[in-house]
Amino acid sequence: MKKILLTLIAATVLYANEAGMCRSLCGPCAETPEDATCMRLDSLCSCQALLDNIAKNKELFKEKALASEGKSKFYSRTVHFKDGVFVDAQKAKNPLTEDQLKQFHKEHNRASANAEAPIQVPSMGDQCKQICTSCPADTSLFETTATAPENTKNPLCNKVEETCKCYEYSRALWQAAKFHEQDSIAKIEASLNRIQNENAVTDSIFGVCDTVGDCYVIITMHRETGLLVEVAKTATDAAKDSATAVVAVDSLETGRDKVEPTKNDEKPKAPTKSGDIFYWGIGLVVGSLDENDFLENHIDGANEMVGDFNMEAGISFLFRWYFYSAGSFQFGLSALYRHHDYMHTNGQYLGEISNSNSFFGTSYATLFVDLWAEYHELLAEIPLSLRIGIPIVKFFAPFADLTFSVRKPIYGWNTADINGWRVDETFNWDGDFYSEEDWEFLLWLGPGIEFTKHFSVEILFMLIDAKSGIGHNYADENDSFRLNLQFAW
Repeated sequence: MKKILLTLIAATVLYANEAGMCRSLCGPCAETPEDATCMRLDSLCSCQALLDNIAKNKELFKEKALASEGKSKFYSRTVHFKDGVFVDAQKAKNPLTEDQLKQFHKEHNRASANAEAPIQVPSMGDQCKQICTSCPADTSLFETTATAPENTKNPLCNKVEETCKCYEYSRALWQAAKFHEQDSIAKIEASLNRIQNENAVTDSIFGVCDTVGDCYVIITMHRETGLLVEVAKTATDAAKDSATAVVAVDSLETGRDKVEPTKNDEKPKAPTKSGDIFYWGIGLVVGSLDENDFLENHIDGANEMVGDFNMEAGISFLFRWYFYSAGSFQFGLSALYRHHDYMHTNGQYLGEISNSNSFFGTSYATLFVDLWAEYHELLAEIPLSLRIGIPIVKFFAPFADLTFSVRKPIYGWNTADINGWRVDETFNWDGDFYSEEDWEFLLWLGPGIEFTKHFSVEILFMLIDAKSGIGHNYADENDSFRLNLQFAW
C-alpha cells in the first residue's frame, strides 16, 4: 500500500514541477536544445511538448482576446488566466474616457490622415490612344516633369500632344500604378506591425498574469494598429459585470454611441473565493491507531496484550495557503479523544500466590490468565501538511498529502481486569494529567480528493512514530490510519 502511495506522489510532484518550474526553465533552452543541461532538462520536463502547449495557448489568446469585431476603433476584453494559462476572454466595458480615446486615435493615425489621395487618371478616347502609340512618352521624365517637352525630332508629335494630351495621360497611368504599389506595401507593413504589436501585447499580458491562481485583467485595444491602449488588473467577478457588447467609439466621427467611462470613485469588488489563495477551515478526524505495549507502563507483566478495539476522533481548525491551484501548505490545531480496548486470553501476568497454610508464605509467579483492559485519553495536536495535487478539471483535483503531527497527551484514565487461577484483580486509575515531557511525533502519507477548494476528503496512513516521556508505541506496520473531512472558506 505504501509503495503504491509513494509512486502516486512521485508522479504528482513531477506534474507540479512541469506546471511551474519546467515552464520557466524550458524557455531559455529553446535556443540551445543541444546543450547538455538542456537535454537533461528536456528528459525531465518534455520541454518541446511544453513549449508547444504554451505557443498554442498564446495563439488561443490572440484568437479570443485580441480579435476585433465590427468597425469600432477600440474594443475592450476581460481576460481570465489560471495559474499562468489563458482560459477565456469576455467583452468588457471600456474603462477610458472619450477624450482619451480620441487623443490616442489621433496620435496613432497621423500617417493615414496625411496620406495622398489616389491619382485620378484623365479619360482618353480610343482614337487618341491609338494615335499616342506613334508618339510614346519618355517615362524617364515622369518623376520630374509634369508637362510634355517639345519634340524637335518629330513636329507632328507636338500637334498630337496638343490634341490628345498623350504625355499627361501616360504620366497619370504611371503615377496611379506607383501609388497602388506603395499602398500595397503600406498595407503589408501595417499588417506586419499589427502582428508584431499583438505578439508584444500577448507576451506582456502573459507576464502580468504569470501568477498562481486566478488572474483577471481588462485590456483595451486599438483595432487598426493592434496596440494596447491600457491594461488593468480587476476583481475575479469582473467578467460577470462586464458589458455585453464591445464599446463602439463611432462618436469620434459621428457623435453617436457615446462611451460610458468607468467612474473613478467606483470601488473594486472584493475577489471571490476562487481567486483567493488563503483559506480558513474546520475538519473532522476519525481514525484507528494500533499499539501493543502501552499498558505495560501500568500493569507489571501485562505483556503481549493485543488491541481488540481502538478509535480516535476529534475536530480541527486549519489555515491553508495555495502556492498553485491544486498545491497547498496547511497547519492547524486539533482536539482529539482516544479509546482503546485490550484483550488477551491465557496471557502472561506476574501475579501474587498466597496460601496461609504454606510454610513459605506469599510467593510470586508468572500466571496465565485472561486479561482485559481499556483506557481513555484526551490529546492536542498540531498537524503540518503539504498537498501536491493535479487539477484535472475546474472543480476536482486529486492530491497526495504528507502530514507531520506533533501531539501532546493531556489527560487519561484506565481500567483493567485480570481473571485466572487464584487471581481476580481489578485495577482502576483515576484520571491524571500527563507531564510536560510527554510528546508524540507522527508522519502520515495518503491520497485525497479536493472539490472546489471548499471541501476535501483524504485517508492517511502512518509511516513513522516517535515519542518522548510516557507515550504510545503505535504499530504502524498494521496500517494505522485516519480519515479527514475538511471544509474551508
